[in-house]
Amino acid sequence: MKKTRILVAEDEPRYIWAIQTNLEARNYEVLTASDGQQAVQLAADAQPDLILLDIKMPVMNGYEACQRIREFSTVPIIMITAMASEADKVLGLDLGADDYVIKPFSVPELLARVRAALRRVEFAEGQAADACSTGPAYDDDRSPARQADLRPLRSRCPLRGDRAAARSAATGAGDPP
Repeated sequence: MKKTRILVAEDEPRYIWAIQTNLEARNYEVLTASDGQQAVQLAADAQPDLILLDIKMPVMNGYEACQRIREFSTVPIIMITAMASEADKVLGLDLGADDYVIKPFSVPELLARVRAALRRVEFAEGQAADACSTGPAYDDDRSPARQADLRPLRSRCPLRGDRAAARSAATGAGDPP
């Protein structure tokens, strides 16, 4: 069985250690990035199931990293930050974060938020898989009109985009000529 992969993007070693230790103890695979640019690249390359993203990081801040990741992925993003004002929370959520946790945080609360975000993804993917596998009873109709009717459903039905497209969007580089 595949482990759930979580990317922790954080520049403070004590938080990296605490988060990584607690996630690994619960059988999650943990990837780490110490700046926003690394986080965007890892999000594209490793396609994590969830991202925990600090805001104040070197090279590229978490707000910008979140925006860049949203250009190619719908992976759940939970902001983890000491920036506690209402304006900071609203900005993070408006830029694409799914949740916002203020430092210092309790480990049980963080783990509960991780489980909740992963449950929503699991449910949504199950719904999409059901939509892809269920078709009308007359699906054997090969007429051009019928095939055109099925095109929108087929276009939704791999659940994940291809890695090359994600990598290209993350790095801003296209395929070589």
